[in-house]
Amino acid sequence: REGICSAIAAGTACGDGRCDAGGRCSLPTPSWSRSFGGSGTVFARSLARGPDGSLWLGGYCSDEVTFASTHSCGGFAAFVAPLGPDGTPAPEPFVSGDSAVRAVEAVATNASGDVFAGGLFKNALSLAGVTLNHPGTQHNGFGLALPEPTWVHVLAGIGGQREIVSLAV
Repeated sequence: REGICSAIAAGTACGDGRCDAGGRCSLPTPSWSRSFGGSGTVFARSLARGPDGSLWLGGYCSDEVTFASTHSCGGFAAFVAPLGPDGTPAPEPFVSGDSAVRAVEAVATNASGDVFAGGLFKNALSLAGVTLNHPGTQHNGFGLALPEPTWVHVLAGIGGQREIVSLAV
């Protein structure tokens, strides 16, 4: 990204970074990074920051996933994992642990600290104490609210070949 900054512009924004004294756009250095693996595949699809600095990671996995401990994913399972501000996993993520297609595609938080998750499932989804059933061959969209995160409220069960891929609160 040479040439988009000038030495006079040092310290000003350039894309995702800052102009340095040499006229280059320098991207910020990450403060931390984490890897959450397992015996299968883990897809992180969404990350949201709560008002207290906590993080919420949503996605899906196959076989098993390891956060603070290892959890079975079955064939494909949806998950919402609470993390500390530095990415340290909390003891108990929400993992559906079922064997059909399930995924959390979007996670959002509000100023009160409530957590919202949306995604897709096929046939049935059990996540954080709520079970949704919709037999058939098509994917169904879902939305969940996790205010405590021990309480879950179903916001939507959308029939047909649909999914929730973005949330804003």
